[in-house]
Amino acid sequence: VQTCALPIFAQPLDVIQKTGVHLGFINFPTAVDQTIRGFGTQFVTQNCPVKVLHLKTLPSFAIATLDAAKIPFTPPTADQQLLFYGPHQQFPHISFWQVLDSGQWQSVLNNGAVFKDKIVLIGSTDILHQDFHPTVFFDTQHRAYKMSGVEFHATAIANLEEHRSLTVLITNPLL
Repeated sequence: VQTCALPIFAQPLDVIQKTGVHLGFINFPTAVDQTIRGFGTQFVTQNCPVKVLHLKTLPSFAIATLDAAKIPFTPPTADQQLLFYGPHQQFPHISFWQVLDSGQWQSVLNNGAVFKDKIVLIGSTDILHQDFHPTVFFDTQHRAYKMSGVEFHATAIANLEEHRSLTVLITNPLL
């Protein structure tokens, strides 16, 4: 029996799977230099050459999100990579407290109108929650900028929605 180097994946309870909820895995593949460049769809093939049956049909979070929103997109191929819009905070951030504060909800968020016809991702962007990963951007001391996991997901969703990505020209990861 062959196994793969994937963490144990548990499927949601059957009662949740039968509700019509769109499910997707949240992992991204990492490059040799530990940066995240690829779409989530490449995670399984990179980490498990023998596809695990239940993962074979489970889409990435970005694909599941666009499917749920009924937004047309073209799934990424194995040689496509994320096209970043900047090193971090590339999308508008709204603090959770602003949503809960009635004054902010009315004045800044226009009674929720800022969310109309948008895909809204909820996740931590606080360094204390340790969901930060190196990007392809570097500061002046040649240290990789780190980006929160929710921003990687927003990038993947935006890339698929806008039909944008980078293509790998040199396939050897050491180059």
